[in-house]
Amino acid sequence: MGARPSERRTCPTGSLIGEPDRLEVSARRLAGRMAAVLQGSLLVRHAPAEVADVFCASRLGTSYDGTVDALEGGGLRAIVDRATPGV
Repeated sequence: MGARPSERRTCPTGSLIGEPDRLEVSARRLAGRMAAVLQGSLLVRHAPAEVADVFCASRLGTSYDGTVDALEGGGLRAIVDRATPGV
């Protein structure tokens, strides 16, 4: 049994620094990546597992390509139910 998406360590942060002539672009990408990692860490600690797993799979993992219902870590029904209580 594999690790949950939120437990995988797939962040290629070192590769975002890149070439010296593209430092500004690289710095923006690095800052965005760091923000996503911080968001994922907060979700892992404070949100239901379904929410954290799907966030980490879609923002930090490498398997999501934007196709609807193609996320690993599923649990989308639980996320929708959580976002729309009493509807």
